[in-house]
Amino acid sequence: MPAASSLILFLLILALPVVMAVVVLLVPSRRVEAFGIVCGNPLHEAPLARQESELVPPLVQHCRMLDGRELESYVLGMRHLPVEAVAPMLQRLVQGVDPALQLYAQSVRQQGLDELQAQYQKLLKAAPDDPRKAAWLLETGLKLAHPSLSSAAEREIWLTRLADLADSRLSTARHDPALLAAAAEAYLAASRPQSAAALVPLLEMGSTLRAKLYARCTHAIHQLHNCT
Repeated sequence: MPAASSLILFLLILALPVVMAVVVLLVPSRRVEAFGIVCGNPLHEAPLARQESELVPPLVQHCRMLDGRELESYVLGMRHLPVEAVAPMLQRLVQGVDPALQLYAQSVRQQGLDELQAQYQKLLKAAPDDPRKAAWLLETGLKLAHPSLSSAAEREIWLTRLADLADSRLSTARHDPALLAAAAEAYLAASRPQSAAALVPLLEMGSTLRAKLYARCTHAIHQLHNCT
C-alpha cells in the first residue's frame, strides 16, 4: 500500500503542471481590463479629423466677396504681400468708384514700389564681386519689370538694363547657383535664351535647377526660331 500511495502521489505531482495550464486557459484573465487594453482598432470608432482644403481661395475672389470696411482692411493687408503679386488687384481698385479704396490701393501700390526701388538702388551700389547681392539685384530688378508694375515700354528698358547687369555681374562675381539662376531669368525675360543656355553647363550635373533651366532654354530657343 505504501508503494501504491507513493506512485499515486508521484503521478499527481507530474499532472500538476498540466492541471495548472488547463486552469489558466479556462479561467478568464483580468489583465486586459487592469491595463485598459481594448481589442480592435480604436481609430475605426474615433471621429474623423476636420479636413482642410489644400487650395486657398484666390485673392481676387476675396476682393469680390468683401465690401465696405472689410475690403478697406483687406486692401491695407496687401502691404504684407509682394507688390508684384497684388498689383493687378490694386490697379483694379484704383480704377473703381470708391474714393477711399482708390486712395488705399494707390497708397499700398506706391509703398511697395518705393520699397523695391530703394532695395534695387541699395544693391546696385553693392560690391560687384558679391554673388549673393548680385543675384538679389537681378531678382529685384525683375520684380520691378513685372508687367503689373511697368508699362510695355518701361518693361523693355528694364529688361535690357537687367541683361546688361547680368553680363557685368557674371564677369566680376563668383558663379554660384543663385547668381546663375537670376542671370538666366534676366536673359530669358530679355529674349536672350542663348545667353541663358550658356549658363546651363556651369550648374551642377544632375541638379533640379540645371534640368529646369535646360528645359526652359530649349523651349525659348525653339520659340525664337519659329518666330524668325
